[in-house]
Amino acid sequence: MKILDYSKIFFWYVNNLHFFPNFLFLVLSKVKKALFSEHLKKFQSEDLKYIKHEKFYKINQLKKKKFKVLKIYKKIIIKNKNIIKNYGGAADLDLLFTICSKNKSKNFSILETGVALGWSSLTFLFFLKKGNRNLTSVDMPYWNKSNFDYVGSIVPNNLKTKWILIREPDIVALKKISLTKKKFNLVHYDSDKSYYGRKKSYETLWFLIKKNGILISDDISDNYAFINFVKQKKLIKNKSYFILKYKNKFIGIAIKK
Repeated sequence: MKILDYSKIFFWYVNNLHFFPNFLFLVLSKVKKALFSEHLKKFQSEDLKYIKHEKFYKINQLKKKKFKVLKIYKKIIIKNKNIIKNYGGAADLDLLFTICSKNKSKNFSILETGVALGWSSLTFLFFLKKGNRNLTSVDMPYWNKSNFDYVGSIVPNNLKTKWILIREPDIVALKKISLTKKKFNLVHYDSDKSYYGRKKSYETLWFLIKKNGILISDDISDNYAFINFVKQKKLIKNKSYFILKYKNKFIGIAIKK
């Protein structure tokens, strides 16, 4: 990244002081990256040994569900097509919907970090329509995007009654959530992809997960953070984690037993 880009980032945060704690965390991560080498570890073939979705479903007694984008959502896509083309694609929505659908409890809570346009949010909220269920989402605007309103923009108003959207950096929002002592059945991590960002967030998120709850993390092949985490928690020994492949990326799933 060029010095000019760093200066733009700095001034963006200065002009948006509400998000400045994230800038400090980014600087700290850069310092750690310069001082330590754990983020440089290369993947071994066995570290990213994944299983097919069908096998994962069978092991966990899941019945495959396909999340269908209904006509009403197709209208949303058409309406927001100019915004959508400037952002990354959706997560594995069928996987998220399948995991959610196993739980029939009327009290079910989900936490996600990283919303962007809101594809995963839309999937979760569609599942949470009935009962005392809710979704808490955390995200902040990208410094290089001029539109602050894009976060969750594809979620229709009729689904927002079950939704708490926190427009703050992870480091701030997760601390506030921890203080409420609320626990979640499912956590979906799709925000800071850096090694040290993941390392800090995984620990906090694990604390927020109920017993038998699930942590899903996208793009784990970016660095060694997820593998180190499951090793630290001895999830490999307990066979409580899985790696799946979606398109050309990898998804990490950890179960808190």
